[in-house]
Amino acid sequence: MSQQDSVKARVVFVTCPETVAKKLSKDKYVRELADYLNKNHGHEVPGVISIKPKGSSIELPGPTPLPIIGNIHQLGVGRSMHQNFTKMSKSFGPIFKVRLGQITWIIINDHMIAKDLFISRGSTFSSRPEFGLFTDIILHGSKSVAFCPNYSWWKTMRLLESQAIRPHLVENVYFPVICDNVKRFIQQLYLKSLGDNISQNPTADIKLLITKILATIVFGDLAKDSTVLERYSHLSKEIIEFTDIKSNLLSVFGWLKYFGIRKFLEREARQLTAKRDEFSNGLLQQVKNRMIENGPDSETCVSAELLKSVIIDPSFVASPHTHEFKKDENGKYIFDNYDVLQICNDLMIGGTSTTSGSLYWIFATLANYPKVQRKIQQELDRIVGKGKFYVMDHHADLHYLKATIKESLRF
Repeated sequence: MSQQDSVKARVVFVTCPETVAKKLSKDKYVRELADYLNKNHGHEVPGVISIKPKGSSIELPGPTPLPIIGNIHQLGVGRSMHQNFTKMSKSFGPIFKVRLGQITWIIINDHMIAKDLFISRGSTFSSRPEFGLFTDIILHGSKSVAFCPNYSWWKTMRLLESQAIRPHLVENVYFPVICDNVKRFIQQLYLKSLGDNISQNPTADIKLLITKILATIVFGDLAKDSTVLERYSHLSKEIIEFTDIKSNLLSVFGWLKYFGIRKFLEREARQLTAKRDEFSNGLLQQVKNRMIENGPDSETCVSAELLKSVIIDPSFVASPHTHEFKKDENGKYIFDNYDVLQICNDLMIGGTSTTSGSLYWIFATLANYPKVQRKIQQELDRIVGKGKFYVMDHHADLHYLKATIKESLRF
């Protein structure tokens, strides 16, 4: 399979008009998407994209849904979901719709259309949907850079977050933290390999490594405490499990609310959120205390950099997003403690699961390709040097290693 074909085989999900964020007019979104598809890609699926008379929805081809469950019975049975979508595209074309319970999804199965929609026109078509309990309770009403819709709060928060991970901080403060922890991780794996059990399962070590790196970067040196890491790791796992399945049940099957399930799930969501916020707020308060005691410049972790921006100069907040913030007595914009906490939680919880999952697969893939491992080692010996450790300056010259990482992520 060529590189182009491998990209083309991927499936991209687009949330349908029913789940578009409240800040964006539903009819406007539908008309824009329909007009765009007709104008730019109508020739690829002739006769199947049209707008109903009132402009309230898009007519797309797709498998016939069943009452209540929609097309769920046709997805993920005997094969992965993306394989089923790829098979469906042969019958319905590169743009079609399916129903998951009461939610309609538009499936884009063409890499050029996906690139045009989500990169070239990302500000219009790549917004996040709102999902009931997850959005309302766990995210405190969409206060999440990772999961909220693309309205003005998101744009302003992203500006603030970018200030906390400026290039010089990444290179001079955060990257050394990564290197130090990775060195210790490699030493631990090596020492374990000297034991009687030659085969090792590094998944727990990888999860702890990522949690430790992120906790130190986000909350500073105090987060190196092993009990802190274990508690945050456990909380992250609970929240991820809840958001993966339970919080989406009511969005997909709205009728479940009539059986009292909403109250049960809402109570669990509030308990998880309270535990997470209490724990995160404790870490954040200790960062504040160190900044008060030693001066604001004594702390360079992400949470400290965000706290330094709690009072924002009006020139920094780009119009038209200024109306999202309150002003203090001096006319400067402020944002509350939940904004800081939520950004920190996004980085911790989101970064832990995705990064750990990627590393699991890279390790598992490389274990089956010893020749690739040897080539990587040869390149490292040649570029970095035997007995030496990777630094930023080596990155541009490690072509085979970078290609292996990219291929592993695609694989």
